[in-house]
Amino acid sequence: MKKTIIVTFPRSGHHLLMNLLFKYYSKNPNLSNLGIIECKKIIKAGNLSYCEYYQHCSKRFNTLTPCPDNPSIQKYHDNMGPNLNKKVKSLDENNIITQYRDAIPTIISFYNMWLGRSTKDNKDYWEQWLIKYVRLWKNWTKRWVFNNSDYLKIDYNDLINNTESTLEKIINNIEPEHKINKELLKKVINNSDVNIKRDISKFKYYSSKLARLNRRLELWKEKRKKGFYPEILIEIYLLPYTIPNFFRRLKEKLF
Repeated sequence: MKKTIIVTFPRSGHHLLMNLLFKYYSKNPNLSNLGIIECKKIIKAGNLSYCEYYQHCSKRFNTLTPCPDNPSIQKYHDNMGPNLNKKVKSLDENNIITQYRDAIPTIISFYNMWLGRSTKDNKDYWEQWLIKYVRLWKNWTKRWVFNNSDYLKIDYNDLINNTESTLEKIINNIEPEHKINKELLKKVINNSDVNIKRDISKFKYYSSKLARLNRRLELWKEKRKKGFYPEILIEIYLLPYTIPNFFRRLKEKLF
């Protein structure tokens, strides 16, 4: 099995992917999904071994790779920014897979998760969060998705809508010599909550403005996947948020 780094933007289906792989490689479609406690150590299933960097390595070793426990797969976010962490070591020596998702669903999911760690939660705070993370998503996808690299790039939409073929691509990538057990793979998928749809209209700060931004960013992503599409458009799409935010902050400073 290849040494693989999976670089993922937060809330892009990474834990879903790993749980599917663990069930497949353990040959147990009923294997329980993993939690934070399990991720504090190296997790093994058959010849698959996994390091969840933020739970297992970051506080102990303060570096990306290689994990001293020599896993076959290690997860990383790349600090959710356009540049590699200066402490990253030997990333290019590893097989790389990237995972990403449409901007608004991933940002809403990340915000909802973050509420468990933050006492702030109001419309103004959400809109500042949205502006920040749309820009981070743009920078992250520029580095890891919309480039000329031959990384295997996994769109969340493909993972949930074309699960079997997407998993086959991933397994063939990390272990080219492995003959896929299609019957087992189907059982794994059928025993997993793969097709749960997240309806962004249920989000507490959903609005027609957010729906319009979502449609524009979805279109931008699809066009960008096919070739060059101006990044400046994202700043234009954000104007209904950035202009009011600018004047709100200016008012706070003046008064």
